[in-house]
Amino acid sequence: RVKNLRYYKSQPWGVDGNVLRVVSRLTEDSTPIDQAACKKRVEQALAAVYPKAAGAFTQALMELGATVCGPNWAPDCDHCPCGSFCLGHLHGTAQNFPVKSPKKQKREACYTVFILRCGDQFAIEKRPKAGLLADLWQFPNIPGTLDAAEAVEKTGLNVKEIYRQTEKKHIFTHIIWKMRGFYMEVAEPAGSYTWRTAREIEEQAALPTAFRQFWEEKDYV
Repeated sequence: RVKNLRYYKSQPWGVDGNVLRVVSRLTEDSTPIDQAACKKRVEQALAAVYPKAAGAFTQALMELGATVCGPNWAPDCDHCPCGSFCLGHLHGTAQNFPVKSPKKQKREACYTVFILRCGDQFAIEKRPKAGLLADLWQFPNIPGTLDAAEAVEKTGLNVKEIYRQTEKKHIFTHIIWKMRGFYMEVAEPAGSYTWRTAREIEEQAALPTAFRQFWEEKDYV
C-alpha cells in the first residue's frame, strides 16, 4: 500500500480496484468497473473533489475499500463512515456492486489430427513461429472435422490402414480445441513431415498437452 500511496500523491485522482469498488457502491453505478471508460469517469469525478494535499484522503479511501468495503466479503455498512450518503447502503444494494463485465465465452475450433506411423517412426512437424503454441512440435493436422475417407485423402500419403479414430478436446484460456484423431499406418515416411522414433519424440520433441494426449494412447504407441 505504501507504493500505491506514493502513486496517489503524485497523481491524486488515480484509482485502483478498491477505490472503484467504493465509488460504485456510493453511487450505485452499474457500469462494469473493468471497462476503461468507467475508470476514466471515476478519475474525473474524483479530480473535482480531491483536496490539494491528497495523501491522507487517498489513503483513507484506499483503506475503506480494503477493509470496511472490502472485495471478498459483505460490506460492513453499519460501521462505514459513508453510510449516511452511500446509495448502496441506503437502498440495500451494496452487495450488488461493483459490477464486472461477463466473461467472454471461449470460442471453439475443430481440427483433424493425423497420427501417422511408418514402421517405428512417426510424423511430426513444427508449428508456426508465432501464435498459439508457437514453434512447438505437433502431429500433422488441418482445420475441420473430417471422416475417415477425407482424412486419408488429406494426408497425401499411401495409407495402408487406419488403426483407430478418437475424439479429444483441449481447453486454452480463450479457445477450445475439438480434435478428431486418426491413427494411420503409411507405406513410407514421405511428405514434408519430420519422421522420428517414439524414443526420439520422447527425448527431443516435447509435444504440448493438446497433442500429447494422442501420443499417450499406450496400446497404440
